[in-house]
Amino acid sequence: MGVRIGRRPATAQQPVPRTHEEIGICGRAGIPKGILHGGTRPDGRRMSALGTRTWRWDRNCVGWLFELPICPDQPMVEAMARHARVLPGLLPGFAVPAAAAWTTGPQGGNALAYGPGTRIDEHAIEAAFRELPDACSLVLDLDLVVTCADGVTEAAVSDGASVLVEIMDRRLFLDVRLNVDLHAECTRGDDRDNTALARLNASRLAAFLARLRKATGAKFDAVHAGDRVHRNQMSQYGFFQWLRDFDLADVLEALDMGRPFRFTDRPEDLRQYVPTEELVWIFRMESGDFCIQTEFIFHDGSAMSATVNHYTDDVTEVAERITALRDRGLSMELW
Repeated sequence: MGVRIGRRPATAQQPVPRTHEEIGICGRAGIPKGILHGGTRPDGRRMSALGTRTWRWDRNCVGWLFELPICPDQPMVEAMARHARVLPGLLPGFAVPAAAAWTTGPQGGNALAYGPGTRIDEHAIEAAFRELPDACSLVLDLDLVVTCADGVTEAAVSDGASVLVEIMDRRLFLDVRLNVDLHAECTRGDDRDNTALARLNASRLAAFLARLRKATGAKFDAVHAGDRVHRNQMSQYGFFQWLRDFDLADVLEALDMGRPFRFTDRPEDLRQYVPTEELVWIFRMESGDFCIQTEFIFHDGSAMSATVNHYTDDVTEVAERITALRDRGLSMELW
């Protein structure tokens, strides 16, 4: 059984709504409307399928910015169209396209919009670009596909994300923006510990970003977030996931392939205040050596944060360091 978290009505002639304070829930089983920004229904009961106390809706609260490659001598609009038309095929498992809007000219005026109910696929996007030879941006609004806390029920969170493809200074950028933080373990919700939902859904985001990079050749540029709570959990691969248990052989193999890992002594209860925090990055450099970077953060202001770097080419030493970190109770962050 699935539920759907609804959006405001829109038509193909109207620009997609850009701001709203409340979004309702209207399930196929007759679930009544509710306010998601506050986390409870008007009658105070929890929403049975998708709890909302641990996450919140906030326009463009986090994002991942990529630069898209352009073929030599290829017109910018053609390059934008080439990358844009593959987007719908990359979305299954992460989101469903709900609306799209194109802008043209130096003033960025709205030129064309596909509203809810319109089939937005490769052919529709290609047709729009043929109609708009001077297009300068495309915004694709998405309904997120998420797994509910029961681990079985799937829900569609309307207006949960968007993808912006935009020409800027003769360069082409793609920005994946989330309007919800339910993929993060620590959020700005009423209850900041969102571990249960994050561990069910963070892989959906990570897989989409991986498909995006592979299909388009996108080069990661930056992450952006409105506050440090979100930004400290983000990498080019998505949100970190914290694991107390992990297989050492798998970690060493991933390190050898160039994947970095971060270890933290943050408590499992993310609401618990700790005066200090230890973060340990382990990654392989282009030279082939391993870097073990240890950062001590003093949240209470008792001292300045400090970073210590250690370099080694000995895999055995790296394995011993990782084992020691695990024995001390540090968790590993995945993304």
